[in-house]
Amino acid sequence: MRLGSKLTALFLLLSIVPLALVGYLAFSNGRQALEQDTESHLRSINLFKRAELDRWIADSTRQLERLGERGHVRGYAASLANLDPADPEYQAAYETILSSHLEPVLEQERGFVEFFVMRATDGQILVSTDAEQEGTFQEEAAYFQEGRTHVYVQSVTYSNAREEATMTIAGPLPDADGKVAAVLAGPVDLTEMTEIMEQGRDLSTSEETYLVNKFHFFVTESRFAPGYPLKKAIHTVGVEDCLAGNEGAGLYDDYRGVPVMGAYRWMPERELCIMTEVDQAAAFAPVVELRNTVLGIAVAVAVVVILLAALIARTIVGPLQQLVQGAEAFGRGALDHRIEVPASDEIGQLASAFNVMAAERQRAESQRNRTLQALNRLNLELEERVADRTAQLQSELAERLQAEARIKAALAEKEVLLREIHHRVKNNLHIISNLLYLQSRDVQGEVAVAAFTESQKRIQSMARVHEHLYRSDDLAQIDMAEYIPDLITDLHQAYGLNSVRVRVDAAGVKLDIDTAVPCGLVINELASNALKHAFPPDQESTTGPDCEIRVTLHPVPGDGYQLTVSDNGAGLPGGLDLEAPPSLGLRLVKMLARQLDGVLEVDRMGNHGTAFRISFPGSGKKE
Repeated sequence: MRLGSKLTALFLLLSIVPLALVGYLAFSNGRQALEQDTESHLRSINLFKRAELDRWIADSTRQLERLGERGHVRGYAASLANLDPADPEYQAAYETILSSHLEPVLEQERGFVEFFVMRATDGQILVSTDAEQEGTFQEEAAYFQEGRTHVYVQSVTYSNAREEATMTIAGPLPDADGKVAAVLAGPVDLTEMTEIMEQGRDLSTSEETYLVNKFHFFVTESRFAPGYPLKKAIHTVGVEDCLAGNEGAGLYDDYRGVPVMGAYRWMPERELCIMTEVDQAAAFAPVVELRNTVLGIAVAVAVVVILLAALIARTIVGPLQQLVQGAEAFGRGALDHRIEVPASDEIGQLASAFNVMAAERQRAESQRNRTLQALNRLNLELEERVADRTAQLQSELAERLQAEARIKAALAEKEVLLREIHHRVKNNLHIISNLLYLQSRDVQGEVAVAAFTESQKRIQSMARVHEHLYRSDDLAQIDMAEYIPDLITDLHQAYGLNSVRVRVDAAGVKLDIDTAVPCGLVINELASNALKHAFPPDQESTTGPDCEIRVTLHPVPGDGYQLTVSDNGAGLPGGLDLEAPPSLGLRLVKMLARQLDGVLEVDRMGNHGTAFRISFPGSGKKE
């Protein structure tokens, strides 16, 4: 670097460094103050919207309480709970409570999307403003269990029946004697919850407030990504700290990956976390503008300093020009060259130093040659070592490739052996099935023959699993979309009911053998029961072209699956106790559901058919 450039750099440092230090302190203090103000603002919004949320829930609760305190509503609900549906008084009570109380309140007062009345003994919906919900049982719902004793507000959950997020409020309906005969309930309109979170959003281009439940899912709509409630999980730093039961604020990346400043508060009574966030770019815009202003001033000062430094440098560079020319000649090898500078200042001292260095130059050259020779010898030794090490690495690589080849051969041999095991298991199961068939020919009595036949079908369903594994490229997973139709085809051929149509929907679901075997046995039992009993030949309505059995297996939110076997046949007998079923098949279904760690649900649809549903945790592969 030339001396003039050094002088210029020195002047720049002396002028720019203090300015940069002052600018940094201003920027840092301004950012800190702005961050504190923004955090206080976000916390205030959380407090305000929590109060608004509590007010809205309290208003909705009072609305349901007022409806439940009506004497006519309690009387009609008691009649519906205690009378037979065929009783004219039951019909009159049904029509009156629906048309004169539930529907008018739903239409006149905003807040609920539905009202329904459940019998206190079993949770059956007796009357509802949504006719599709009538007749279903809600005995497992928390709002039914709690609503029998007091007014209860359930946290936001996902409703399979409504296929959306719901928050239900329920309360008891006592009869004239004070005994709880029914429960009045209604899911509130969650769009109002979203509207509360959206209040004041227009004041900022990036600020938003939303709710997250304890399972990390959105509860209200997001400003930047609509359609997320109970469908999109969020795992930001703020959400994780809030769901741990904390209240606070901080800087982190939001669900979009955008840096934000957020404030959060856990609401234990609602099991919800309220989050208010604003983009850091918008929050810190004023202090960024200050920083840019300081940078502009620094650039202007730098230009002025450069001009002054150039003017001063010209007074020094002239006397140095002779020194530069002498140094260049000295560098070309003219060791007898001398630099004559009459000045007695530092430049003159430098010229004397050059002259002394000329005498030392020759001695340094000889020393340099000796050093180069030593370096050449070291270089040759290093090349020899590199060559030896390269040969050693090539040998090790060859040995590793041979080991990998042996491992691949062993794996191929194990795969062949595993396929042979599945093939032999399948053959052994077929032999057992054939032995049962031969044995059934020597057995007397329809009950005994039927027992042998059912056992034979169960063994065939297990054999199908091993057959699919034997034929499949994947020895660990069963493609249920191929396995279930094969199983249904066997049952069709066994019962010969070609007029009954069977639909299967299990696309993209693969299960391991420990899960596929009990699923196959459940489908075998339920489909067999439907083919045997759901479509009796003496009932024309159950033997027509619309007779259908449907088998579906699909993933559910979270890590799990739901298996459904339904029909539109004659339905289950009225006196059948599903808690203690008389048949071996239904007992086997309950046992297999427990084996899957699943929950068995039965939907009685009267003479419109029956649906069995088993929800169980996933252990397979979803595509």
